[in-house]
Amino acid sequence: ADTAGAAWALARYGEGVLEILGKVLAQPHEDLAIRRQIPRILAQLGSRRALDLLLAHLEVSDPSLRREVARAAVPTRTTAA
Repeated sequence: ADTAGAAWALARYGEGVLEILGKVLAQPHEDLAIRRQIPRILAQLGSRRALDLLLAHLEVSDPSLRREVARAAVPTRTTAA
């Protein structure tokens, strides 16, 4: 599957996807590969709500996911400000 294409398609839905993405991001039992894609989608949305969701997950236990969340929060912070 083309994860970049799927991420782009989800981002096109706009803020309507925030709730479900937040739920998946928060679930440690969800596939980590999928959870790692969510910060990129949130960064593409670039809204204040997307940034809030990223910031709420800065302390996830998995280091690779935490890194993706932090990377996504930086550009989102400047866009959402």
